[in-house]
Parts: sequence; structure tokens; C-alpha cells
Amino acid sequence: MSTENRVLRLENAFSTLIELAQKSDERMVRLEGLQVEAEKRMTRLESVVANSYVDMRDRYNALVDAQVKSEEKIAQLADAQRNLTALVDRYFSEGRNGK
Repeated sequence: MSTENRVLRLENAFSTLIELAQKSDERMVRLEGLQVEAEKRMTRLESVVANSYVDMRDRYNALVDAQVKSEEKIAQLADAQRNLTALVDRYFSEGRNGK
């Protein structure tokens, strides 16, 4: 192989290396852009998850409050029923049944 052929091959190899380096740089720039977009999406997702957590916590607390109030009302109704039953029993046991 002549010196000119070797030089030509080296020039071609350098040209190929330069093209590959340029493509690599272009890919790196593209990947950096994709990374920025992924970070933006992740930030939005984190915000949505945080807001969902707050919303679910608020709903859960509202359900707990409603359950407590329901149990209090049931207890009041049970007391009222016991009182009414005692009153009716006393009414009939004392002979006030309309006679």
C-alpha cells in the first residue's frame, strides 16, 4: 500500500470519526432535551400526587367525622328508645292503660 493510499485511508477514517463525533454531540443534545422534558413531567406528576394525597386525606377525615357523628346520633336514638320503653313500661305497670 502506497503512502498516498495510507494518507487517504487516514483522512477517510478521520472524516468518519468527525461525523461520528458530530452525531454523538447531536444525540447528547437531544438526550439533554429529553432529560429536561422528563424532569418537567416528573415535577408535574409529583404535584398531582401531592394534591391527590391532600384531597384523599381531606375526604378520609370527612368520612371519619361523619362516622363519629353517626355513632353519636345512634347512641342518642338508643337512649331515647330506652327512655321511651321505660316510660311505656311504667305507664302500663302503673295501670294507666286507659282503664
